[in-house]
Amino acid sequence: VDLAEIMVGDKASSPSKKKDLTRIVKAWIPVASGSVLKASEEALKVFETYEIPILSIHGDKDEMGKKVTEMLGSTANAKTVELSGGHPVYL
Repeated sequence: VDLAEIMVGDKASSPSKKKDLTRIVKAWIPVASGSVLKASEEALKVFETYEIPILSIHGDKDEMGKKVTEMLGSTANAKTVELSGGHPVYL
């Protein structure tokens, strides 16, 4: 998320910025990533704009994780998964 915030701050629309971010980040699988809740909507949209896939996973008893997953699903077109097993659910 911090990289996306930097990209937004630097006006991420240039082709070189896209190349820089997609060279570093091929995919993102946030697990228990509370920092997402502090990220700007514009920063989260960078992942969708640059076609960086996101798989957001949370446990069925993880309320914060559920908020993160819902936010990424609605804002960044993330694939979302809720796993049984409580909180936290690590792969």
